[in-house]
Amino acid sequence: MIEPHTEQTGQAAFRHIVIVGLGLVGASFAAAVRAAQPDIRLSGVDVDGRTRAVALERGWTDAAWAPDDPAFEHCVRGECDLVVLAAPVDVVEQYFEHLAAWDFGGIVTDTASTKSRIAAVAARTLPHPENYVPGHPMAGSEKNGIDGARADLFQGAHWILCPDAATPAEHFPRLHELVTSLGARVIALPREDHDEAVAVVSHVPHIMASSLVQLACRHADDQQALMRLAAGGFKDSTRIAAGSPELWCGIAFDNAA
Repeated sequence: MIEPHTEQTGQAAFRHIVIVGLGLVGASFAAAVRAAQPDIRLSGVDVDGRTRAVALERGWTDAAWAPDDPAFEHCVRGECDLVVLAAPVDVVEQYFEHLAAWDFGGIVTDTASTKSRIAAVAARTLPHPENYVPGHPMAGSEKNGIDGARADLFQGAHWILCPDAATPAEHFPRLHELVTSLGARVIALPREDHDEAVAVVSHVPHIMASSLVQLACRHADDQQALMRLAAGGFKDSTRIAAGSPELWCGIAFDNAA
């Protein structure tokens, strides 16, 4: 169901957010929060040094650390009240383990395109699994990494949140307020229904676009004019095929069913 826009209280729903993964979605989230709620302190975690430097240069984060930086642990233990996992599902488990070891008691959400695997990992790893609220912004770009990030990426987009019966009553409204402040529209969806729903509207279309590009490439050498004949329909149908192959391979395996 689509939730109504909440009243803005004038006070930020969170004081200090740590964003793990400063790629397209994570960096865009940082940029959007910075623009919408500049009083929130933002810290980023990423394995790539250049990405961390760009996030700082653009003012999207107040701090940017490598995953093994002691400042990351210090922040989680004592300062931040929301951790946003914007990293691929196959590397998220190690961050759940960090949060568990550091006894993080704040809210944890994510931006992954699949939910069944990551929710299972959270349930068995986190000491407070009820504080994990799965999330998925239905927004993206054919551009990858922080170089494709922009503050308006979520304007008008749907952002799925998947609370359940164990989710503390205050968690959903706080996340709802944050997400809607970025211009997105929140949809509450049972986490067990998420993967089937997004397969139809997101995952299958991407596989179709990638397959069409592969088909065209196989025939391009035989028919020299083929790519010159490609018009708007072909371009519209294949634009999303430029997404990260590594990311989409992971999504396809996670949501194979």
